[in-house]
Amino acid sequence: MKKEFRLEYINGKIFKLIEDTDYPFTVDPILLANFVDLSDKRKVLDLGCAGGIIEFLLLSKKESINIRAFEIQSSLVDDATENFKKNSVFGKVELIHGDYLEENLHDSSLFDLVITNPPYMKKGSGKRPDNEVVYNACFENLMNWEALVKMVSRRLSAKGSLCFIHKSTRFNEIIGTLLANKYGIKRIQFVHSFENSMSHLFMVEAVKNSRIETKILEPLVIYDDNKEYKGFLKEIFSG
Repeated sequence: MKKEFRLEYINGKIFKLIEDTDYPFTVDPILLANFVDLSDKRKVLDLGCAGGIIEFLLLSKKESINIRAFEIQSSLVDDATENFKKNSVFGKVELIHGDYLEENLHDSSLFDLVITNPPYMKKGSGKRPDNEVVYNACFENLMNWEALVKMVSRRLSAKGSLCFIHKSTRFNEIIGTLLANKYGIKRIQFVHSFENSMSHLFMVEAVKNSRIETKILEPLVIYDDNKEYKGFLKEIFSG
């Protein structure tokens, strides 16, 4: 079942998107899009775009970028296709139905930025969802983190960045894999549901073949004491 989702970004742009009620949008890609620095970025590769929400957020921040978006699950490709057509962003976004871990990502292009909101859970961990789309989106069934990191290093331009959001309980493993593959950790931001709660997510900007100092940004808190969205999230969902 599909329903319409209204997204109002900080700069006043409004997009009307459709989402699958079995796999609805979450705030995670919105947090990631806000974290991304596009100041020196032109060519963007999104690995696992789902319904395409992050494409709209990035284009709202910088209209001059071009995005290549990969999605392996057919139903989510259909959602993204409808959303891109409805909001007239084809031309800025190249949508590809396929496995982004394949060596040939359509051509040999290099990208200034690779962005991903990957599955957080290892295959075989936790309770498997009944819905196959949800399972593939949440668990490393069709990919794994180490393979993704190695593939991305081959597709980043000089001084290109990998930006992602991931589960805080896997922090050591995630950062260790980046360091083992010669990425420098440029920025980290931890995400908390409430002011005094433990971090459940973290976001990273990593630069390949780089030795740089790491900036730990101020923690991002999603909800206030009344369980209402805070900051830029409140502005996005104000409509």
